[in-house]
Amino acid sequence: DVPSRIFQNDRLVHFPLSPVDLLRKIGAVSFVRAAGQVGWARIWERGIPENFEEFALRTYGREIASRFLLNYSEKLWGVPCDRLAVAISGQRMRQLTLWTFLMETVLSRFVEQKHFEGAFYYPDTGIGAIMEALADGCGRENIRLSSEVTRIVHNDERINAIGINGSQEMPVDAVISTLPLTDLLARLEPLPPREILDEAGRLRYRSLLVVMLMLDTPFVLQNVATVYFPGREFPFTRISEPKNRSNLMAPPHQTSLMAEIPCQPGDDIHRLPDAELAQLVASHLVRAGLIKNGMVIDQFVVRMENAYPILETGSEASARALRAWLSRLSNLRLAGRTAEFKYTWIHDAMESANLAVEALCGS
Repeated sequence: DVPSRIFQNDRLVHFPLSPVDLLRKIGAVSFVRAAGQVGWARIWERGIPENFEEFALRTYGREIASRFLLNYSEKLWGVPCDRLAVAISGQRMRQLTLWTFLMETVLSRFVEQKHFEGAFYYPDTGIGAIMEALADGCGRENIRLSSEVTRIVHNDERINAIGINGSQEMPVDAVISTLPLTDLLARLEPLPPREILDEAGRLRYRSLLVVMLMLDTPFVLQNVATVYFPGREFPFTRISEPKNRSNLMAPPHQTSLMAEIPCQPGDDIHRLPDAELAQLVASHLVRAGLIKNGMVIDQFVVRMENAYPILETGSEASARALRAWLSRLSNLRLAGRTAEFKYTWIHDAMESANLAVEALCGS
């Protein structure tokens, strides 16, 4: 296990939240107010929340929701929380109830509360090792890089061919698409009906800038996997130190930090050159007291378009309608976060791919 933390008021708070740690970090007055709000929300709030803000306030109370959830979620998705779907909430704070507040606070010396989701395996040479192994299993000679899908030719019942790079056309027996759902529909020939394209126009994706800083220090976070930054003063939503997951991720006397900055194509931060992005991240980490000036010895930036589907209220219904329309293509399966327009983790994506393969092999 490598724990995560939340950077709140210059302190690292346990995540998922632990009542005893909250008591130490936010003080007795705020803690009592938070506990009362959690109890009130769980006991008296009724009805189905219509958006993520309502869900957060009803589930955790205003003290905790405001400190740890609402600002962070708005930074991540780029949408006010009253326009975000409840589906973004996930499972990681579900155990934070009035009972856990009381049990862990009063009996913390005798009762060990289970807040973390359990252990996970991490490849010695990083998460990319999983993709390398998958490439080997598929046969690297069968994988084509630098190949943009520009056409998807169908006959309303199945996909017959795929156009590559605007020139080459390849016949296909079956297709598993990880393209963004909106891009898939836009590349179909013939195009879907106007009402389907209009439905697709309601869906949006969030881009991500991943800024990697190589540092001349043995470690920064010291056995902490990820630190989340809900504060609006930070441009990034979280940082992680890969060396804390595997010693092979950096030399013995050096380390690295990876910062994630959500954005939209064309906005101010998206337009910044890589060097300025790295300097921006480093300056905020210095002000936060996590690194010192002069520690950065190298940097690079990875720009990821369509990294997250933006789950606004109403988007789930639109995505379901689009997936239902695509189901008429018998040899097409969707796999992964962007294709299915769902907020999922890597193990969900791999399970989705397995199910897609099984379905096509059995069809």
